[in-house]
Amino acid sequence: QSRDVTATFLTHFKWAKMTKTEKLSILNSRPTSLVELYLILEECDERFNDQDLEGILNDVQELLPLGGENEGDAHTPVEKVECMTVDGTSDVEPKLESSDLTRFPE
Repeated sequence: QSRDVTATFLTHFKWAKMTKTEKLSILNSRPTSLVELYLILEECDERFNDQDLEGILNDVQELLPLGGENEGDAHTPVEKVECMTVDGTSDVEPKLESSDLTRFPE
């Protein structure tokens, strides 16, 4: 995410009283369903009502759109490389770079 997008996101969601970890998880995963949101937010049903959760999902889609200027995120396809499985058959696996493993800005 660009610094501007991240700053806008963090400012917009101050009302939600989410932990830093929850905010980073939402920034990186861009949840699109209530199920995904429930997996990210601790004690979700106790802290937020259904209207709050729907609002969070709508705002995430608006503030963190897929593609465009935000390309290079976790949703961008990675290069595939062919490898051999244990039984000797060919399989295709994603080739990950070390930069793919560090998603959090310093």
